[in-house]
Amino acid sequence: MTAALERCGLDFEQVRAGSLAALADALDEGSWSAVIAPLHFPGFTAAEGLALVREQSPELPYLVVAGVDEQEQALALLRAGANDYVMQDRLGRLGPALERELRDARWRAERRALVAALQDSEAERVNSQGHLAATIAHEFNNVLMGIAPFVDVIRRGRNVDTSLEHIGLAVKRGKRLSENILRITRSEQPPAAFDASWIKSIAQEARTLLPPPTQ
Repeated sequence: MTAALERCGLDFEQVRAGSLAALADALDEGSWSAVIAPLHFPGFTAAEGLALVREQSPELPYLVVAGVDEQEQALALLRAGANDYVMQDRLGRLGPALERELRDARWRAERRALVAALQDSEAERVNSQGHLAATIAHEFNNVLMGIAPFVDVIRRGRNVDTSLEHIGLAVKRGKRLSENILRITRSEQPPAAFDASWIKSIAQEARTLLPPPTQ
């Protein structure tokens, strides 16, 4: 097998594991790219080796080399999770098969990294939306607080015209506040990228809705 890989021009380091314990130690101690196992090995079988590799390094490519009368057993290992098999009398396929599996393993690793990055980004986006929603709720509460005192004044029948004027002003500013929020949230800019000055402007405008302090 070593000669077949060398003929393909592959540069590699190898460790021969003569037992399942040696294979487990090799998996623990090194960052290996693949495992190539004969179907029958003096210390263990390819099926036993496959089970161990899948337990310790689930994404590690596992290739089986089978004898001319062992194709059915090799196919059974494929169904059990091996990546590929090569017949003993066609070892010229071993190098290309290994290179293909290494490429596929790199692609899977990159895909996992991308999925993890997207999940982190989504978590940040949801967190940002939560903060934004809390800020909006707080500022609209300020709008309502700005209206409520004048409603009480109207109930008591005093300064009705002035109170109505303040209420009308608060409604207009609240409407403008809503329009500004909708304009921002409908844009293509994600909530996580909102500039802090926008939130500050909302807060400043909402404060103007509050009634002037009483003397």
